[in-house]
Amino acid sequence: MKRKETLLLIMLRTDRKGRMLAVMTLVLHFIFVALLIVMSVQTGSSEEVFRITTSEWLPMISPDLEGYGPLCQAVTEAFALEGISVKYGFFPWKRAVVYVEYGDWDGTIIWTYTPEREKLMDYSDPIFTETMNFFHLKTFAFDWKTMEDLKKLRIGATIGYNYGKAFNKAAESQMINVEWISEDKRNFMKLLAQRIDIFPIELGAGYAFLDKYFTPELRGSVTHHSLPLKEQTYHLLFSKKIERNTRMIELFNRGLKLLRESGKLDHYLNLHP
Repeated sequence: MKRKETLLLIMLRTDRKGRMLAVMTLVLHFIFVALLIVMSVQTGSSEEVFRITTSEWLPMISPDLEGYGPLCQAVTEAFALEGISVKYGFFPWKRAVVYVEYGDWDGTIIWTYTPEREKLMDYSDPIFTETMNFFHLKTFAFDWKTMEDLKKLRIGATIGYNYGKAFNKAAESQMINVEWISEDKRNFMKLLAQRIDIFPIELGAGYAFLDKYFTPELRGSVTHHSLPLKEQTYHLLFSKKIERNTRMIELFNRGLKLLRESGKLDHYLNLHP
């Protein structure tokens, strides 16, 4: 009997050890799998991300368009050609540029040149060129050649925009009457309600806003003056407070050059929703 009991105890202990070994093996397996997952996540997140602020600028930029619009698609691909991914944040124009001035975000699109901005941000190579024209109601007889011709008019303008040296100087000296608000859409609403007489905006963007937000009848009541207020190049701006941006500018300009040479940049810029 004692021999049988001894054999039984040995079997029980061996079985217990086997179960413990099995449990330990299972635990080690889960730990190994967890480490693989962590390593995979870390590898996937090692790609550099460039964070860009912007705002709706139809027909080229909008949170409602695929890839945030053709301009964002072009910028994203220019960076992708150099191995950089892009994240976008949409804000009012003024806030979009301030976040980059303070280094909270890496860059911002899409902006024209001003000496004030150049003090706080670096400019990419030009992405494209566009004209800015005065929009007005067809029932309003409007013609102009110099700032003198705008003296008695009510002019709408959007905060954060650069309207050129002549316009800015005339506005600052109060030679012309400018009413500043935060959104292009609201300026068009004021124009249609005859609360302002003229509103300067980029030609393509102006008609895209009218198409998106207003009825065909209202859109048909608006036209633009053929004389541009200014012709300007548009750029991606980089915060000077972020050290790596010296390299990022070089990478983006190189990717942009490749995109332009391939013909894809023109393809993106000619896309209209």
